Amino acid sequence: MAIKSEAEIYKIIEQYLKESSTPLSSADLWERVDVQSSAKSADKVSDYLGLMWRRGLLQRWDAPATSVSRARYAYSWMLEAEKAPEKIARALHSVATNYRKSNVTITEEENRIVLDFDKFTLTIQAKI
Repeated sequence: MAIKSEAEIYKIIEQYLKESSTPLSSADLWERVDVQSSAKSADKVSDYLGLMWRRGLLQRWDAPATSVSRARYAYSWMLEAEKAPEKIARALHSVATNYRKSNVTITEEENRIVLDFDKFTLTIQAKI
């Protein structure tokens, strides 16, 4: 884990997100008894999730609107194969590869990169 803290809450959140087949919001995690005993509030759970997302451990999605939750985001555990490459210049010379982060699909080919968002697509073409 890329979190420097040894707090038990991070391990609990990681376990639930790895086991879940759908993204979970802070409200979903707050319903778990062991999360409630380790965190002070649902807002703190949201803070923990945000930190883990900024560290590149989680994917973030828009949370579905419900009458019982005000959560804006839901999170899922990011698999190693889905993590973004370290340098984009190095990836330009590799074979075609797909990465998935947030709500963007990134496709890299020899001389172009395609960023496919939900509502538009952006193509970056290298002049060689």
